[in-house]
Amino acid sequence: MTDYDNMSVDDLEREYSPSSMIEGDASRYLTLYSQLSAQARQSPLFNADLAYGAQKGQVLDFFRSGRPEPSPLHIFIHGGYWQELNHKQSAIMVPWLTERGIAHAVLNYTLAPHATIEQMVEECRTAIQWLANRHELLGVDPQQISVSGHSAGAHLLAMVLSTPGSDESEMILPIKSALMISGIFDIRPIRHTYINEPLQLSEFNAMAWSPLFRKVISPCPTHIAVGRNETPEFHRQSDAYRAHLEKQGVRTSLAIYEGYNHFDLPLALDEIDRQANLSGIGVF
Repeated sequence: MTDYDNMSVDDLEREYSPSSMIEGDASRYLTLYSQLSAQARQSPLFNADLAYGAQKGQVLDFFRSGRPEPSPLHIFIHGGYWQELNHKQSAIMVPWLTERGIAHAVLNYTLAPHATIEQMVEECRTAIQWLANRHELLGVDPQQISVSGHSAGAHLLAMVLSTPGSDESEMILPIKSALMISGIFDIRPIRHTYINEPLQLSEFNAMAWSPLFRKVISPCPTHIAVGRNETPEFHRQSDAYRAHLEKQGVRTSLAIYEGYNHFDLPLALDEIDRQANLSGIGVF
């Protein structure tokens, strides 16, 4: 028996609708994401749509650090409930990172219903490995690669860390730290909401594709961030995943960010960085 077993469909849809905790709808945040990303792409350090795979959507945007020596690299996996948004709306971290001499990659992946969650996980894993393999060409330090994901992107990142590579030399990804922002780590409740319409999750797949029930293959220090103004289910999910990692010996911290909601927390990098460092996990 789980916390959500006794919830009605209406209750579940409210709990898993981040906009239920804000005034108005989320469109203003999505507009802001697009505006900030468009501004970031004006940088001379911008490289558009580098292909990490053969399919049309298997691309990423890359922002060089501008440093002459190899720089740290931060990779971002966007959210959108596995069915919305793309890399062109997700370069929101660029100014903060480039000011600190950190290169940045924003991943694109195929959305539902054109891909299963399993396929999305494989695409994200392939993209991260592609970047690591080309560290010399991109001017990044392969020992200083960090990754973050927001919402569904945090789920995909957690799954990436729990999925071995097909090539023995790429079983474990070279990730020094991870940041999970407002993530969903048990996707079984999603089956009972409108969110599942394009995903078509079965009971078996919902369990199999939930990182809360998988062993971590590529362990790294992990900071979990959730806004105070998020639903109880998002808080429960974050705490459950923290406990799951700690049981496996993964160095983990969890912080609740006062005054922030699901949509503005990814923009609060100063505060996220401060809290992560206070916990002893330097993400970036």
